[in-house]
This record gives sequence, structure tokens and C-alpha cells, in this order.
Amino acid sequence: MATRPGCAAGVLQSPEFGRRAVLLAALPGGSPSVQARPADEWVQSVGVCTHLGSPPYAGRLPMVQARLRQLGIRTIRDELRDTEDHTPWQALYRTEGIKTHWLASPTTGTVAGMLAAIAAMGPASVAAIEGQNEGDSDWFKAQPAARPTWDLAVIQHQRALYQALRQRFPTIPIVSPTLLDYRPEDVARLRPAAPFCDIVGLHPYAQHGQEPETADAYAGLDWYVRRFRNPFKPGAPAMATEAGYSTAAGGISERAAAIYLPRLLLHFYAAGLQRTFLYELLDEGTGPDPEQHYGLLYPDGAPKPAFTALAALMTACGDPGPAFTPGRLALGIEPGLRSVLLQKRDGRFVLALWRPERCWDPVGQHDLPVLARPTTISLSQR
Repeated sequence: MATRPGCAAGVLQSPEFGRRAVLLAALPGGSPSVQARPADEWVQSVGVCTHLGSPPYAGRLPMVQARLRQLGIRTIRDELRDTEDHTPWQALYRTEGIKTHWLASPTTGTVAGMLAAIAAMGPASVAAIEGQNEGDSDWFKAQPAARPTWDLAVIQHQRALYQALRQRFPTIPIVSPTLLDYRPEDVARLRPAAPFCDIVGLHPYAQHGQEPETADAYAGLDWYVRRFRNPFKPGAPAMATEAGYSTAAGGISERAAAIYLPRLLLHFYAAGLQRTFLYELLDEGTGPDPEQHYGLLYPDGAPKPAFTALAALMTACGDPGPAFTPGRLALGIEPGLRSVLLQKRDGRFVLALWRPERCWDPVGQHDLPVLARPTTISLSQR
């Protein structure tokens, strides 16, 4: 919903998010003034995970590039490998301005190789460097790089990344290692790595397909913040380096994903996360494994409903350009609704408004009906 200051009344339809009318009414005196945030700041906060060097991405850069452009993505997250040709990532930055948030692991590369890759690609193309992904996973623990103990290996690697980057490329942000299971004892074991990061990375998946705003354990964003960010590095900036929903059996429906993913990105942004990377751009296969079906696109590159919904929202909010200071808007919203107020450089306000209701039954594994409801929004008449 977009409006200029002075808009007093009218009826708006939002077909992308259901056939619900939003009623605008004159604002009563004394209603609060809300500070807007730059619309393009939200767009910049949206990223997506890719695996450009592996199937089904490898050798399909034109399709991937076109879909990223259509979606409006400015940053991707991928794995940095010493043995890989970095031409695809260079091409995305050169032609689309898309930066890469690199995941650096001792299983696939060295610190020297990382520095060489950054120098070759150009540091301007690097959004951030992230430490070991889910070091408490059984997969990492079985690797030679995890010896003598997985936590010591992760801490030593993070320290080496930090020291090398601060010396050679001091302006590149450094993201913490991440965890898979969020056990308090594992958080304590990784705490010595906290001085060697600028941003804390989270993987706040709703493990059982709950709505993005849930407060459930292993599901709600606040739970992940309390479980990892607060005891690991209290008060530090945070980002979700992975989040999303599988649309395979045992996950959620494609209809629910199309509703939940835009809400997830707005909810995480409103909560203060610097960036959220959706996992991932492409489905990795067509088999029954839920891990293969987190994509916004099918393996052949065709869009899922969530891709279409997100592309529409990104287009509505996109406003690239120089930094500016957004204004305020006297705004009254009914209790129980969630909202994010944004503003574009030409003065238009963009109000993202949603009801944090569950539209998927995680137990019964079926869509839930959500009835339409008229909503009154009060705006300033300046």
C-alpha cells in the first residue's frame, strides 16, 4: 500500500496478498507519529542463498542471473572454495551489481586462498565473510578439518579469518560461525570466537512449519536470539544467514510459503536483523528429501508462488539511490496487526501490513483457511 502525505480516505485492494479491502479514515487527534525507514533499506536486507558451483546451478548462470534480476536481489550467499572458478560471481557483480556474502570453511579453502579470491574479484564485490557453517553438525565433525575437536577448529578458523581480513581488507564485515542445534553447551564452547566477528549469524528456521511470528522453541526468531546471540555476543548486530521453508511433504504447502516468506522478511527486518538470506534460490532436486525443496524456484528455474509474491513486494519497495532521511507519518493501526512503515525518496510512504495468523497446520499438514476481515487504518490529513 503506497500513499502520499495528505491522503485521507479511500479503499485499496491488495490482490497479491488476498482480496481484502484496506479502509483509510481521517486520523483522530493525538494519534502517534511513526518514523519511516528507507524503502530500499528493506530491499537491501533481503538476500538469497545459492550454490553457483554445484548442480542444479552450475552452468546455468544466464537463467540464475535473470531470476535474481527479476526478484530484485542485491546480495547472495555462497561458499568460497579455493579450487573454484569465481567467474560467475564476478559476472553477477559486474552486470547486476549483486554482491556475494562468502561462507569460508576450513573444509573447502584456506585463509590464503580467501584473500587471493577477494583480491581477484575486488573487495567491493564482497558483502561479508562468514565463518564455519553449523560446526556442530555431524557432517563437519567427521571432517579432518574438525580435529582435534570441532569447537576448537571453528574458533581457530574464525580467529584466522578475522586477523587476516582486518589486516588486508579491514572494511569487509565478518560474520560469526553458526550452529545447527543451538544447545547451550555448544554456545558456551564457541564463545571464545565472539571477539573475532562483527555480526552474529543465525539460522532461525521454523522447524515444524510454524508461522514466522511464532514464539515456539526452534521456530521463533526471539528464541534463536535468546539462545545464541545473547549468550554468545550480547547486543551485537545479527543477521539470518539462512531461513526458509521446505515445500516438500513434511514441510509446508506452496500456498503457505508464498504467504509466509514475505512476512518472514518483514518480521525479521522489523526485529532489527541486518539481512536475511532465504534458503535458497533453486530446489536442489525432485526427490522426497525435504532438503531438496527449499527453493524459490523449481530445479528447472520455473517460479514457485513464493517467488512471484516476493518479486511483487520487492518491486513495490525498490528505490535505489543515494542515502536520505525518511520522515514520519501520523498513523493509527488496529491492535493485532503487524506493520512496517517505509518511505521512498519522492516522498511516498509504503505501508507493509499483515495479520500474523497461521495459515498452515503443522500437525495435520494442510492449509488453514484465513477469513477476510475489514481493517481500518487512520492517516494524517496534513
